Amino acid sequence: MFGFAIDENPVPDSTLGYELPDSDAKIYSCGFEKNIDEKSSFGMAYLFDDKESRTVTNADVAGTFTGAGAHLLTMAYKLRF
Repeated sequence: MFGFAIDENPVPDSTLGYELPDSDAKIYSCGFEKNIDEKSSFGMAYLFDDKESRTVTNADVAGTFTGAGAHLLTMAYKLRF
């Protein structure tokens, strides 16, 4: 499994604050699921959220947010009964 998404931030520069300094991002993901037998399977997935740099000047914030992002890793065991 592979995935790609473009996440556009809805918050305008005029209301952006330090409590949630979000920006646009590109999201990449991949994963797999392997059947162990008829009733069970194992899966693993990874997601990388790559945030773009954002420069803001408003009443509360004056600066540039850089280096933001997230790595997510998940594993699952599925049992059907």
